[in-house]
Amino acid sequence: MKYKILFCMFLTILVLASFVSAEIILGIPVFIGTPIIPLMHVGESHIFKVQVYHPYGAPIVITWYLDGELASSNEYDSTSPPLGITDEYNFIATSEGTYNFKVVASNLPTFCPPDLICNPFSNSIEFDVYVAPNIIIILIEITPPIISNVQTNWIDKNTVNITWDTDEPSYFNTIEYGRGRKYKYDISKQYNTNLTSNMIPQPSISLILDKPNTYHYRVGSCDLFGNCAYSKDYKIKKEI
Repeated sequence: MKYKILFCMFLTILVLASFVSAEIILGIPVFIGTPIIPLMHVGESHIFKVQVYHPYGAPIVITWYLDGELASSNEYDSTSPPLGITDEYNFIATSEGTYNFKVVASNLPTFCPPDLICNPFSNSIEFDVYVAPNIIIILIEITPPIISNVQTNWIDKNTVNITWDTDEPSYFNTIEYGRGRKYKYDISKQYNTNLTSNMIPQPSISLILDKPNTYHYRVGSCDLFGNCAYSKDYKIKKEI
């Protein structure tokens, strides 16, 4: 009967151990899960976590190495069998490149309780994380300026100033003109693209018309992205 009771207790322990975890090995810390994010971007941060099961009464140290350099080290002391210790490391991606992580768990046999046998052990995992540059999204505008309010103002008997409005800054403005709609002549004014939008004035171009006639003209404007628009045809009459 005594042997049957001992045998039943042994079976019960085996069954309970199988429910805890098939990976738990007393005396050797085992990392549970895979604390890996293979891709990050510059400026991002992530808390990597590992879990270690260790034997009762066996203090352990969990150490993180980043590219071979010591990054973090924490000591834990178990108080009941077996404990799952979770340790973490907050990584901030400051520059692009591939980073190597190594996490080592080892025991401290010098602090082992006198009633336990603590053999030295060490277990580790390694993984790499690639940090990519920031994703920069550039929105390219494809809508040309809207031209409105075309006005003429005679400065003298031969010079007329033509102005118009646009709904966005115009870095290139032009007037095409001639005695017919073929617009034989043109005058343009361009602004440096390094200028900010509030430094770009309202479109304004002057024409010198020395011969009496009726001239056709149209105005045109282009935005910073090269989208251009032209007005309808206008007429202006040069008197004698």
